[in-house]
Amino acid sequence: MIAFIHMNIENLSQITETGETIAAIEQVQEVHYLAGEDCLMAKLKISDNKELETILRTRIAGITSIKEIKTFIVLSTYKENAKIKLPDNT
Repeated sequence: MIAFIHMNIENLSQITETGETIAAIEQVQEVHYLAGEDCLMAKLKISDNKELETILRTRIAGITSIKEIKTFIVLSTYKENAKIKLPDNT
């Protein structure tokens, strides 16, 4: 199961520390600092809703720099690929 978590951060100076704290969670695959808002977005791979709930309650909700959390559960994935085509610089 895949979930994306969007987190608004209380203070811009806490972005790096908060991002690193989120990144240390085993089920977190990616953490991104998004332009336009003081927020982070994390991609999690979890086994089920119960595991997601546990992570939200025990690991993420207790991070004091996070002022708002929105969770998006993926229903279907049509493409997921880490490979990208890079330009040939020869």
